[in-house]
Amino acid sequence: MNKTLQVSLQDVMQISQEILEISGYGTSHVKAIAQMLYTCQLDDCQSHGLFRLFMCAESIRAAKINGQIEPHISTSGMAIVRADAAGGMSLLAVDAAISKLIEKNRQHGIAALSVNRCFHFWAL
Repeated sequence: MNKTLQVSLQDVMQISQEILEISGYGTSHVKAIAQMLYTCQLDDCQSHGLFRLFMCAESIRAAKINGQIEPHISTSGMAIVRADAAGGMSLLAVDAAISKLIEKNRQHGIAALSVNRCFHFWAL
């Protein structure tokens, strides 16, 4: 017998944050990942929403990701922004780089972001 459990969007955020924290993710990663999972659920994109929480927990448990590391953001003199995730989640690296990317776009009319040394799983 299949049972369906309806979870409110607010509960999605709280459940996500609690599981990510228990799994070993640091505050920055928890905020970025939980917000993405919430947004995907809100957009009715279940394949990238709460469903991905299991993968997040398993990835850190299997040491595939460093859930405590903060990304390093650098820029060139031109329109390039580089985000070194240093073994962390690409999502946090993009979040950390987005303001620089917008700034470069305003300066040059175009900008590009490269994200390196990351674990990627999220919807763009």
